[in-house]
Amino acid sequence: LPKLVGDPWRGAYSKHGFWYKFHEGDKTDFDKLAALSFEQDKYMMNYDYMKVWKKSYGEGNVRILVAKNLKNDVIGGVLAIKKKDYTQIGTYFVKEEYRHSGIGSKLFREISKGVIAAFQAMHHLLPTVPSFGLTARYGRRLNHVKLDCASGFPDLKESLEDYRAVLDEDLSESEWSAVMTFDADVSGEKRPIRDMVNLEESKTAAVFNSKVKFVNRLH
Repeated sequence: LPKLVGDPWRGAYSKHGFWYKFHEGDKTDFDKLAALSFEQDKYMMNYDYMKVWKKSYGEGNVRILVAKNLKNDVIGGVLAIKKKDYTQIGTYFVKEEYRHSGIGSKLFREISKGVIAAFQAMHHLLPTVPSFGLTARYGRRLNHVKLDCASGFPDLKESLEDYRAVLDEDLSESEWSAVMTFDADVSGEKRPIRDMVNLEESKTAAVFNSKVKFVNRLH
């Protein structure tokens, strides 16, 4: 099989001889990436994320680039959100059987071409960051905890002696202001967090201390 030949936008071969082609992706492609990333890496993404990002940052500021094989199956993809001063690269995934063949690197370089980029890398991707001209910076740590029987919220509210847990739908304007201030401090930017937590079939709870200071968020 030929290797490392062709134009990804017309069809190319990876260094392991896999044929692939780049496509500008849509919601269907994003849903496929979300399903694959959970199936293979146990990384949880809500199917509504793309819709919420477009609502929050603008339709034209969210781009998804995917690689497909001859059967037109999605084998990898990357998503970027254009923000005020930089472009954030978030979702970045290649199917396990196609990894280490150069397809992921091609996707990353293509979507970051000509922009100031920031990449929120999972820990196992950190060694690859320098190869893209990026510098590692350690900041937020994201933990995903999946609950099989998520019925304990009323009990949690009762057990918090010095804190209050409030669902997003019950937050007052002053409490939303505290949430947004906290999020800006953690993320380093003023994000439209109120829109971003508005996901279908999803609840967000905020935890406050007695001084109405936001201390945590449960999703």
